[in-house]
Amino acid sequence: AEQLRILPIGAMTENRNIISEARQLIARGKLEEAWEALDRAPAPSSNRNRDGSLREARLECCAALQRWDEGAAVADALLHDGFKKRAVARFHCEYARHRLEMGDRSRALWELGIAVQTDEQMRGVILESEDLSEILGLV
Repeated sequence: AEQLRILPIGAMTENRNIISEARQLIARGKLEEAWEALDRAPAPSSNRNRDGSLREARLECCAALQRWDEGAAVADALLHDGFKKRAVARFHCEYARHRLEMGDRSRALWELGIAVQTDEQMRGVILESEDLSEILGLV
């Protein structure tokens, strides 16, 4: 079994700074740079996706870069640890949009189902969103 290592305070502060930098890069559309910034974060283990806030930022990058398989793994890890349900639900909504663009309406519906199961409040977000409600056939 993998042992968890506690990060020293300086590393936790560095992680917060890196996450902030990555989110700013995402907002500016510099997605690959954001990904690289997250890779620089000190990790409590060899798995950089272990920290909840790092994983949430990584999940945002996965959706923006359309790295769906990796994003699904990060989302599962977040849910398994009980973190960031809203972030996971948003990821599944973004994946649903992508699947609809690819012509896979049934998979898009599946992803919306996962989003609502993950965070019941996403039901309202989906119904208020024109493209997401289109997947449900409401538009």
